[in-house]
Amino acid sequence: MMSYATADEEVVWGLIAAGTAMTIAPVLILAFTLNRFLLRDLTAGAIK
Repeated sequence: MMSYATADEEVVWGLIAAGTAMTIAPVLILAFTLNRFLLRDLTAGAIK
């Protein structure tokens, strides 16, 4: 995979950064979306 991110022995950091952002973005969106439900369920289980 790194062969695509190098050009004449120089690392193309923009391509690596774009791939990282595309990988992390869905995880963060899911975490922030489900955070409300996760906290509600954890606190409800602790009170029982």
